[in-house]
Amino acid sequence: MRSGKVVAMLKNKMLVALLFTCMTIVMLVEVLGHTKSGNASPQTVWEYKLVEKTSTNSTPGPFDSERGLNEIGLTGWELVQFIPDRQGSSTPLNGYWLFKRPK
Repeated sequence: MRSGKVVAMLKNKMLVALLFTCMTIVMLVEVLGHTKSGNASPQTVWEYKLVEKTSTNSTPGPFDSERGLNEIGLTGWELVQFIPDRQGSSTPLNGYWLFKRPK
């Protein structure tokens, strides 16, 4: 009976060692993968532009058409977020437009 306990204890130790080895391999693969994919490179510095479109500045602008938005995109700006005007705006395009581009 005693040898059965010894065998069970050895199996448990081997299982723990195997799990530890697997976890170590997974962590190494994760770290090496981030380094190879470029995530370890210096961070990009961003420039931001916040534009408010309201019904008071109702002159047609770049936000009123797909073509206008594409023109903004050609200058490197990317729309990050649109926050609609919640105070009784008559048009769904009124609000804040947040753009970013690499500096």
